Amino acid sequence: MSPDWDRRTGPRPVLLLGICVGLVPLLKALGGEAWRFGYNYRVYHSTAAAVLDGGPLYGVGYSAVESFHYLYPPVTVLAFVPFLAVGELAGYLLHTAGTVLVGAALAWLVVRYVDGSLWDDGAATSPEAAADADGTTPVALTRLDAVLVGGYVLASVHAMPSTLFGQVNTHIAAAFGAGVVALDRDRGGAAGVAFGLAGFLKVFPAAVGVWLLRRRAWRAVVGAVATAGVGFALGLLAFGPGTTRSYVETVLLGQSRSAAFAGGVALEASYTTLLRPLSVVAPELDPAVMTLLAAGLLAPVVAVTYRRQTTRLDRLVAVYVTLVATLLVLPSYPIYYAYTFFPQVACCYLLTGRPRRLFLLGVAVTNLPVGLASLRTYGPGVVGGVTDPLLATVDGPLTLASVHLYGLLVTLLACVVYEREREENGPPVESE
Repeated sequence: MSPDWDRRTGPRPVLLLGICVGLVPLLKALGGEAWRFGYNYRVYHSTAAAVLDGGPLYGVGYSAVESFHYLYPPVTVLAFVPFLAVGELAGYLLHTAGTVLVGAALAWLVVRYVDGSLWDDGAATSPEAAADADGTTPVALTRLDAVLVGGYVLASVHAMPSTLFGQVNTHIAAAFGAGVVALDRDRGGAAGVAFGLAGFLKVFPAAVGVWLLRRRAWRAVVGAVATAGVGFALGLLAFGPGTTRSYVETVLLGQSRSAAFAGGVALEASYTTLLRPLSVVAPELDPAVMTLLAAGLLAPVVAVTYRRQTTRLDRLVAVYVTLVATLLVLPSYPIYYAYTFFPQVACCYLLTGRPRRLFLLGVAVTNLPVGLASLRTYGPGVVGGVTDPLLATVDGPLTLASVHLYGLLVTLLACVVYEREREENGPPVESE
């Protein structure tokens, strides 16, 4: 049996699990919960219409979901203005079609990155025949793998909210993927633009700039800063300083969810962050202190993965850890894990040995949206008399942290183990 066969079989059930779980909300929407379709897109569409009529951009809910407000930089609302010409439904369908195309491009990029064809100069007869000069061994993927990667990027439990609700998380994930590839191809300016777009849209992903500084990718740093600067400048020109100030005050400063952890976070809260266990263990701490503690706990993990950036896999692990650490320091939602799609899926195939097994286990766990509150509510109807002993077993662990958080921590452990073995044995080899 070929090494590539071995390295393909592990990721397949993990990706398939994510897709199967992700189809549940789609089936619910088709089965009667039609409100799920375009849930977020309606906010974008109605806000664009209101702004053209002279309404304020921030702090007002214009859609049927009044509690949902527009939260992106001022200039971005102009991207939704053309959709007003075709109406809300057609606009949502066009936006979704665009998301599918972006997701397909991201999946193509992942597949080409994993099989090494992005670096094939024509001298090698196949990706398997030429392990990258830097030591990262490509994996020859089949059509089945390509379909699974595409399905995972667009329809997994992490991606379906973006696809179904009309969000832009897939676009941000694609920007990250494009940035990583461009930087590895020594196109620092293009990489900076890609990373800058991702950080400009959602702000906190800009933490990837720490990794760029570690890489000494100065052109990428300049490109990212310039891209964000141009975006804000265009917003100033289009809407004036008042709207930009409102964005800073209402969104950047006013949307902090840290207060939810004061005194202990609610059991049903869906946050994926180290603030959750900290708020359970020490509820008397100020959320700002919890954030500093979370950063202190994760800093050594990030530092370990930054020690060497020699191979593509070294860099892939480092950028993955950077993104996950950012999510865990801030009060993040599980759907933001979609931002890691490029390094996450690529690591599923390119890691080997024990790090790979741990990483696949962690990703598989993140695909299971099981919480203590839902177990208490639906457990009796599913497992009957086993409910009480089951709850007694999981009550403590699931009060301390979510299943999703445990999965992310296992993937970080895999990255640390990779770095340890990398230090002891050098670049990974194909054998398991």
